Amino acid sequence: MRVPILMYHMVCKSSHPEERRYACTPAVFRRQMAYLRRTGYRVISLAELAKRLRDGKEPADRSVVVTFDDGFRDNYLNAFPVLRAYGFPATIFVVSGLMGQPSEWMARRGYPARELATGDELRQMAENGIEIGSHTISHAALDAADPEEIAREVCVSKDE
Repeated sequence: MRVPILMYHMVCKSSHPEERRYACTPAVFRRQMAYLRRTGYRVISLAELAKRLRDGKEPADRSVVVTFDDGFRDNYLNAFPVLRAYGFPATIFVVSGLMGQPSEWMARRGYPARELATGDELRQMAENGIEIGSHTISHAALDAADPEEIAREVCVSKDE
């Protein structure tokens, strides 16, 4: 059985034409989560999905996983309250070395620099059913990095 993974980046309004493909407005996000509840989807954590697969067990019918890349602050401000209201788990993959700072990798590419969630915000989410995963230290382009840099970016971010 295949389990859909809904991957988000930002849950915010964006007026930047290129950034819009990474942004889901708060209103649309709320409607999507309401749809999952209304239509009987079972939102499970990524860890639960991984455990079931390791154990050779099928996930329940209509299971779905919700994830967020990068750890933007709007995940805390706009998505977390909705997830909490529905009791839905999710996983946020965090750029560990930039917590609470602007998304400098996006600014270098001409996108708006958006704030990333702080450690306190991430802890609060973790205490309320949101899994925190690693997404490198600096959002490095691992396909262009040497093996030592890859190991550092991956291992240190996981430790952090």
